[in-house]
Amino acid sequence: MNLMRPIGNAFYLWRSEIVKLIPESVQFFFTGTPKAKALYFSPTATDISNRDGKLIAPNDLMSANVAEEIASLRKPVVVDVIIDKKHCFERNVTLPPMNTRNREKVIALDTQRATPFDASEIYWSLASDKTETGNKFRQFIFKRSETKALKLRLQQYGLIVRQFYIDTCEEQSLVDYRGDLIKRYRLWHVVNYLLSAAIIILLAVSIGRPIYADTKNLQELQAELALQRNEAVHLREVVAQSEGSKEEKSLFLSELHSHVLVADVLRELTIRLPDTVWLSSIQYNQGTVVFSGTIDGSAAELVLLIAQSRKLNNPRLSGQVSRGQQATHENFEITASFERGAS
Repeated sequence: MNLMRPIGNAFYLWRSEIVKLIPESVQFFFTGTPKAKALYFSPTATDISNRDGKLIAPNDLMSANVAEEIASLRKPVVVDVIIDKKHCFERNVTLPPMNTRNREKVIALDTQRATPFDASEIYWSLASDKTETGNKFRQFIFKRSETKALKLRLQQYGLIVRQFYIDTCEEQSLVDYRGDLIKRYRLWHVVNYLLSAAIIILLAVSIGRPIYADTKNLQELQAELALQRNEAVHLREVVAQSEGSKEEKSLFLSELHSHVLVADVLRELTIRLPDTVWLSSIQYNQGTVVFSGTIDGSAAELVLLIAQSRKLNNPRLSGQVSRGQQATHENFEITASFERGAS
C-alpha cells in the first residue's frame, strides 16, 4: 500500500481548506503573504473608491481604453481582483468521481482537446454545480495575455495584484502572483512547514510524557503490590505456625479454600469460553457468576458448552438474547453457580 498518497491528500487538504480558517493577518507571519483587499469592477463607478472594506473600480480598467480622468491611488494597495464571469469563456464539464488532483489533470487535458486554446495561453478555474451530485462543473477560461495586461494596467493606478479570482468561484484563485510580491516566498513556506512539524512534535511530547510517567508509576505500584503480597503470604505463614494447633490450622485452611477468588472465576471462564466470545461485564456474588457479552454464533450453544464445566453449574440465559452489530453476532447474559473445589 502506498502511504504517500493519503499523506499527500491530507497535506493538500490542510493547504486548501484549513488555511482558509486562519485570518490573513495571522497567515502573514507564517507564509509572508501580505493582506489584500478585494477589488471589484462596477459600471457605475467613475473612480477607484473604498466601500465597506472593498475597493470598487470602473469597468473601463478591464479594457485597454481607460478614461484619463481616473485618478491613481496615492499609496499602492495590494488587491485580489474579482473578475466578472462575463469576461471569461465559460463551459460545462462533466466528470466521473475522482480526487482533486486527478480532476485537475483530466480537465486540463479535456480543455486542450475541446477548446481552441492552448494550455500555455490560458488560466482557468472551476465552480462546482451545487444542484447536482458534485460531478458537474463550470470552467471559466481567461487568457494569460489579458491577465498580464490587466495586471500591468492596474499597477499604473497603484493597485498591486496578489491574485485573480472569478466572481462565481472565489474559493479557487485564477492566477496567483504571491511569489512575485514576496522575496523568498518559498523560504516562508519551508519555515511554515517546519513550524507545523515542530508544533506536532510538541503536541506529541506533551501527550506522550504523561502517558510515559503514568506507565512508570503503574509499574512501581505493581512492584509494590507484589512485595506486599509476598509479605502477606509470609505473615499468613507466621500466623499459621503460631496457632500451634493442627485442628485450627485445618479449619483455617478449609475456610480459606471454601471462599471463591475472582481469579478462579476468571481462570475458569478463560478456559471454557471460545475465542468467538467477547465479554463486556462479569459479576460474582455469593457463589453466583453473571457475565454478559457478544458471541459470533449462538448464545444457546454457548450455554451447552459451559454446562460441560464442573465448576460452572446450572448455566442459563438470564437476559434477553439480541442481535449484535453483525448478522452472526448475538448479545447475551448468562448466570451460573461456581464451585471452587470442583475439578
